[in-house]
Amino acid sequence: IRPQTWLVAGSLWIPIVAIWVAAFTYWLRFWLSIHVLSSSSCGESSISGGLEQALVSADTLYETCRGAVRSSSTGHNSSLEVTGVKECPGFDQLASEQAAALHFLESLEMRYPCAGFCKDGRRLFEEPGRWAPACAPMAASALQAPLRMTSALLVYVLLAAACVATIQFTFVPPLVQRVEDTLLQRAPMV
Repeated sequence: IRPQTWLVAGSLWIPIVAIWVAAFTYWLRFWLSIHVLSSSSCGESSISGGLEQALVSADTLYETCRGAVRSSSTGHNSSLEVTGVKECPGFDQLASEQAAALHFLESLEMRYPCAGFCKDGRRLFEEPGRWAPACAPMAASALQAPLRMTSALLVYVLLAAACVATIQFTFVPPLVQRVEDTLLQRAPMV
């Protein structure tokens, strides 16, 4: 089998292009997410709008639950309080309808001292009832590190591409020619 220049070049370029496409895809997702989370139109996208809708539903359930607990408590037991939206009747139904959004909102409250998504609000899962700033800016801030990492990877891949181009045009043709010459010299004459 004689080496082909295109085969050697492909073995160099295919991994470079594949890594660059993957890195650019992730970079674009991080950038778009940060842009949506940081913008004044936070609740208008389909994703953030769905999270806002789930949050409003959970907050309404929590408020209804707190009101029911208050109205059922006596004057002597006024310290009776709801420990979180998960303990409210009807949460299982709400969770079955909006499981992913509620799980994401809960994980944000667990990771950051925030509540709500696009707007400040009342915490519903961790330290329920406590007022806190919106989670979207904190999530956007947390995405800055992966954005920087993928930016660095894109630069690295471009530098690697420059090295591959140098190798391809400087070393590959003479190498292929040398291998072909060696094979021709060893080939039996007919």
